[in-house]
Amino acid sequence: MAHAQTPWHRPFWFFGFLVLIALLPLPFGSNRPWSSDLFAVLFGLLLIAMLGATRHAKAPAGFPPRNRINVAIASFSIVIFWAFIQVASWSPESWHHPLWQEAQPLLGQLKGSIAIDTGVFAESLLRLIGYSACFLLAFIGGRDSHNASRLVLTIAGAGVAYALYGLLAQSMGSDTILWYKKWAYQGFLTSTFVNKNTYAAYAGFGLICGLALLGERFKHLTVTDPHLAKRSKMAALIDSLTLKDYAALFSLLLILAALALTGSRAGIASSFIGVAGFFIAMLWHKRSRSPRWLWLSLSGLLLFLVFIVLGGETLLDRLDQNKVGEDMSARWSAYQLAGQAISDNPWLGFGLGSFEAAFRLYRDSSLPIWFQHAHNDYLEMIMDLGLPVAALLFLSLALLISCCVSGLKKRKKDAHYAAIAVGASLLIITHAFFDFSLHIPAFAATYAALLGLGVAQSWSVHERHS
Repeated sequence: MAHAQTPWHRPFWFFGFLVLIALLPLPFGSNRPWSSDLFAVLFGLLLIAMLGATRHAKAPAGFPPRNRINVAIASFSIVIFWAFIQVASWSPESWHHPLWQEAQPLLGQLKGSIAIDTGVFAESLLRLIGYSACFLLAFIGGRDSHNASRLVLTIAGAGVAYALYGLLAQSMGSDTILWYKKWAYQGFLTSTFVNKNTYAAYAGFGLICGLALLGERFKHLTVTDPHLAKRSKMAALIDSLTLKDYAALFSLLLILAALALTGSRAGIASSFIGVAGFFIAMLWHKRSRSPRWLWLSLSGLLLFLVFIVLGGETLLDRLDQNKVGEDMSARWSAYQLAGQAISDNPWLGFGLGSFEAAFRLYRDSSLPIWFQHAHNDYLEMIMDLGLPVAALLFLSLALLISCCVSGLKKRKKDAHYAAIAVGASLLIITHAFFDFSLHIPAFAATYAALLGLGVAQSWSVHERHS
């Protein structure tokens, strides 16, 4: 995109959006009702401000993949509509969960619903709307390349800041999160998050964005010593690095070190897959034009091995075969129980956000520990929404990701934004099999912003999408 002044160019609402994205992880990953509700409302207000500020603006130039975007919007709208039906007492009584009828002798006349726990609906819906607002703010603002670069810089910078806080706390032997004593994952680096797995996945976002920024710096790197270049191009490139280049490399090492010290198997593996996906996407885009991306890819793999070593006993202890077996045994029991719940109610679901209440009905002695979430976002969403509507939610995400994939082929410049979204998507697709990070607002909202940015930068102003 050209850098001409437009209604989308550095607007006040986009600055507010960047501030909120950076602050989201601060209050325990915003995974408290007060913080998640506050941020959702603020994102909504920024979205209203954006709509007011751009109401007279022309549509962005080029030919966006309208069909896929429209189908994704329609599918997501059906998900929201169905969530309302699930808590409605006027839905057909035959659809209502039998627990409502069984409770009437004890609690008197009750209005039933599909949802087994209507009390969690408002907060769950507000979070979904907040994520939608994040996507739209990044999508509209991200069409301008200045805004796009600032969003990536914000997420990378936030990744460094939270990694630095976590490393300082860990080095001082602190057992607190901010000024609260840790009540879980003592001895592991969690930064401002409660769950080390979620922080590890969030750090993966910062790592991907940092690598993208580093790649852009290297792309414009010029050799300052042509005589040295004749003997060794790599040595000449290293000799040409500036203080800012070394600062960028050091920032990545901070994130890598923090990621390793989380001891999160799924978080580290998912981050590796996300980084690998980003590099593969860039190599595919640059397939015959830029050997520097190949060198950066190999350097990324080397850095990954470095932070595995940095993890030391913390990570190696987590990779102990017995501990892996115990953990997977508990998860497998939970997955089987969730599968049983889905088979009992595959079409209607138990209600948006109702997993914890519904899971109590199926939990038995095979699962001795408490499970607030399924530790598998796919199973949890199917259990909450029912198979057909959950499939529409997955379809909407798949269509948006496909826009980013096609952008890698269509874009001649700035394709790294689409590659970031592809890498981040691979990270969450993998991590969602083993944990519930998409239920943590800071993680989910950051991903929504990266996906919105990737879609916004997925089409050229000159070429039509197929």
